[in-house]
Amino acid sequence: MQTDALKLLWQNHDWRFNRKEAGLVLVAGLLLAFLAPYQSGEGAPFWGRFLYWSGVILFASLISGPIAQALFPRMIAAGLGPLKGFFLYTTVLALPIFALVFLLDVLMKGLVSQGTDLNWSYVSQYLDAQDLTVLSFLLFFLQVWLIAALINGFSALLFERFFSPEELPGTAPAEFKFLNRLPAKLGQDLVCLSMEEHYVRVHTAQGNTLVRMRMGDAVTELAGYEGARVHRSWWIAFSAIERVNKQGRRHIAHLKTGIEAPVSTSYLAELKARGYL
Repeated sequence: MQTDALKLLWQNHDWRFNRKEAGLVLVAGLLLAFLAPYQSGEGAPFWGRFLYWSGVILFASLISGPIAQALFPRMIAAGLGPLKGFFLYTTVLALPIFALVFLLDVLMKGLVSQGTDLNWSYVSQYLDAQDLTVLSFLLFFLQVWLIAALINGFSALLFERFFSPEELPGTAPAEFKFLNRLPAKLGQDLVCLSMEEHYVRVHTAQGNTLVRMRMGDAVTELAGYEGARVHRSWWIAFSAIERVNKQGRRHIAHLKTGIEAPVSTSYLAELKARGYL
């Protein structure tokens, strides 16, 4: 699975895409509930194991996006290949999963199996009874690492099978990094960007989508692209401008797609220099 595809899997905010993500969690939860690896949920009914593993996978999905954002740029800069990258990413991802699984193991055996109130005394007694050693911790972590690797691999296979190519990120020159955040079906012919709360609404000649980021960061990633910020909440491509009119005290940029973008006084200079005023 490519780096961009893995980032997209947990960072896309389209509800239809998220519905497929939920399907991945459901299928993986059912599979692991059936297999019940390392005697997880021992003595629990199937639905209990399903809730256990679905919760673990959901937790993994919530942390995988931030981990991917922090780790992938460094892996790419270091020139790590797919195999080494997969190993490193899975190892980092497995650490918090290991902590969660260990805590759940203590909870299930203490509260469910023995009916004991959870407190530090019980936890201490539990750890002593298990006679845990460094080796046993490492073996336990290895089991969790294998589960994390299976979840990653399983998700990748299903992703490649059930997600259409149009949903994958497009490819663009490195200096226009922002374009790689867009689904390929929208193309790279930008019209304008506008702010909507914590999102940037991106309009292209083929349609529009929402990207969760700040306008300032989007403009930075488009440095060198033939366009300019014309308002605190608007960026427009020069090729999309039909005309710029003054309406009272305001200036309005009329775009070829029919969109009207406000132009702040502080951003008029570049439009004047290009002959739009």
